[in-house]
Amino acid sequence: MAASLLGRRGQSVLVVEKGNFGGTCVNFGCVPSIFLHDLTLLLSRGKEQDRHFGIVRDQKTANYVERVMELRGRLSEAGEELVRSSGADIMKGEATIQNDFVVIGGVRVGYERLILASGSTPDLSLKKEEAVYNEDQLAELDSVPETMIVVGGGYAGVEISQFYAKLGSRVTLLTEGEVVGNLGSRLSHLVREALSWDGVEVKEHVHVSAVKAKEVLTNLGSFKAQIVLLAAGRKPNLPSGINVLGVQLSPKGVIVDNHMRTSNPRVWAAGDIISKDFHRNAHSAMAEAIVASSNIVGRDLAVSYDAIPDLIYTDPEIGVVGDSKTVETWAEFPFRANTRAIISGFTEGYVKIGFDSFGRVVYGEAVGQWIEEFLNLLSILVKFRVKKEDLSNLTLLHPSLGESIISAVRSLSNEDVERPLRRI
Repeated sequence: MAASLLGRRGQSVLVVEKGNFGGTCVNFGCVPSIFLHDLTLLLSRGKEQDRHFGIVRDQKTANYVERVMELRGRLSEAGEELVRSSGADIMKGEATIQNDFVVIGGVRVGYERLILASGSTPDLSLKKEEAVYNEDQLAELDSVPETMIVVGGGYAGVEISQFYAKLGSRVTLLTEGEVVGNLGSRLSHLVREALSWDGVEVKEHVHVSAVKAKEVLTNLGSFKAQIVLLAAGRKPNLPSGINVLGVQLSPKGVIVDNHMRTSNPRVWAAGDIISKDFHRNAHSAMAEAIVASSNIVGRDLAVSYDAIPDLIYTDPEIGVVGDSKTVETWAEFPFRANTRAIISGFTEGYVKIGFDSFGRVVYGEAVGQWIEEFLNLLSILVKFRVKKEDLSNLTLLHPSLGESIISAVRSLSNEDVERPLRRI
């Protein structure tokens, strides 16, 4: 992202990449996860949806590994082409930093300004045997194991657990705290219920001492399974020689301000490599790359983290944006009362909006199916602090899932909104 933007602004840019383009999202994270999410949703909800629409057909299977690899390749190639088309140069290999130079495969290249964006890798500190899988190897499981243990109750851990439970595995999820504890106890409980519904055995407040190929040692005893997958967090990929730059570091990565500046005025950083108390995802990394590249050419932008949405690809999906701590008034509306949801058959879930003391939107939350675009709309409302009265007077497409936002706001003043005569 940063390279293509700088290239289009007339800068001389070199991108150094040792793997496939697209980073964690394309190669290991978002793309494989969302593909498996959609696949398992279709498989698990297929019969239900067939009944809803009156369809009769034979059960189909899917070669998901082959499809995931194909998607990864296509999107990685598209990312590389985007960089080349901007005029930026690309060198394949691993960079070592040496003062005013980077060295790639024995070639020294000088620079005036440097963006560190080398991403992250799974934290394997608990791994005791080579045969243990990690979250980046999700697409390498070419068959569905009978039994599976997932270590880690963050976003990746709960998504992977539910994927394989829906595909037929008996999954045990072990987590040190609550599942997705960063979202608070209410949403954590919702995720736990969704996992349990699909047969995932959730063990919380577990201290894991060692992860082996087919066994996990904990304070609750030993857990055994055919496959053990480690999804207990990630650590930054700090490039070789980074200490010569004099940038401040923490155990979480490179320290930056919201302008993506490091303590070295010639160096910026973006993505998983930075130290921020914010859930890392592809779109926050893209926002950081845009800010870093813009500020390099003289602008003064900052990342608005409170308006960056977050989404867990579970069934149902759970999305949040904003800061709930500043909420004074809540508005909520269930999708079972929304015409579009009733038509599609996906009536599970709701939208929830939080207003501050000035009546401005500061928080949005949605639970349900296919809510990505819905969450984008909530993000715009949070970003621009849209007022309650302006929302109430807004007209959105009918029927649509998005109009649930307006229905929620109007329900605060007891205005007429869509309401079902009975639970559907």
